[in-house]
Amino acid sequence: MFRVIVLLLCGTGAIASKCTLRYQLSSPPILTQKFGSHNIILNARDGQLSWDDRATVNAYCPGGLRNLRQHPNYGYYNPSSSQQVTFSCSSSQVMFDRPDTGVITSFQNDGQLSCPTTSKFYETLVPACEYQGLAYGFLLGKQAVVLAEVCYNLDLLEPMFLHYVAGARSTILESQTAHNVANITTSSVEVFIDNSLRESENRTLLEAVRKSLPQYLGVVQYQIEEFIPLREASGVFGLYVDDFRSVNMIPWWRSLKFGNWKLLEEAIDMVSRNETYDVFAGTSDIVIYPSNDKCMSTDLLTFKVDSYIRNVPKYIWNYVKKREEADDGIVIIGINSPFSDSSKGGDVLCDDICDNIPWLSSLKRSRKMAALGYIFCCKPADVKNKLDHFLI
Repeated sequence: MFRVIVLLLCGTGAIASKCTLRYQLSSPPILTQKFGSHNIILNARDGQLSWDDRATVNAYCPGGLRNLRQHPNYGYYNPSSSQQVTFSCSSSQVMFDRPDTGVITSFQNDGQLSCPTTSKFYETLVPACEYQGLAYGFLLGKQAVVLAEVCYNLDLLEPMFLHYVAGARSTILESQTAHNVANITTSSVEVFIDNSLRESENRTLLEAVRKSLPQYLGVVQYQIEEFIPLREASGVFGLYVDDFRSVNMIPWWRSLKFGNWKLLEEAIDMVSRNETYDVFAGTSDIVIYPSNDKCMSTDLLTFKVDSYIRNVPKYIWNYVKKREEADDGIVIIGINSPFSDSSKGGDVLCDDICDNIPWLSSLKRSRKMAALGYIFCCKPADVKNKLDHFLI
């Protein structure tokens, strides 16, 4: 009896071996691990992931894994593309199931494993969109993970409005439907959006500002910047949204973007830690600036990208409403221009209700400071016919 107990103690006291999978930090695969009947999405931010020999890790890459190589001691194997592979641990060595044979073999764990393409655009129906509706996300097997939707003008190659969800997103793969803003399936049509024009946008915008407003260069500082903070809002999925920049860059007046609008994004982040919110984002009108012809005339601020004329929007708007319950929501609008008579109410489109919204209290002291970008708030019904592409 004593010998049996000793053997049991020795067996249960054994230390499991530990493995560390290394991959490219700039383009990690999507990593999951089984937990009972659920699959948990793991945080891949550190460029490496450790686990012991009692578990396995699945790596996904909708666009195909790169550098999935077996250890050279076991012969050459470097497939051009594989969307999914299972890693295991044996005697502190990372092993993987070869997709071609299913044989478990040693992995060349040199940190070069990568997933260049994860999220993609798919055709979908976007409510209130008069143009092409797009869903942005990916499929893990049949499970859709949709991080944003876009109302996209194919003629102008630019978005009319964007939609994402602010709030803590579950890391359980099977629970993603509750947070998805749209649905995609294995039969959904993929859409490629050419990102090449983005490289010249900022340059041509700066050239247009210098040419049109030489006397205001110290004040009128515009640049192409991110429209919505999708990376921050997507939690563990924030690593997989690089391609979203092709629809997520607009001309910002720097004072607004890094002034009061930054405070607004922080306020949305704070309030969405306890509840989940739908956030719709769009632009409206065109910046009007005083002409330099000494005739008191004005011009519209535009710039050219390839054969397209781009407008510098006068208004940036967010329509924010609770996701889980009936809620009219609130429309928060920033004036994207230093040429504004907002202090006299001329550019304010409604009875301003910002001060009635408790979660916007952090903006109370600064939101009317023109130097930081003037912000005001409206009821949706008050601006439905005043803002371009507003969706109610």
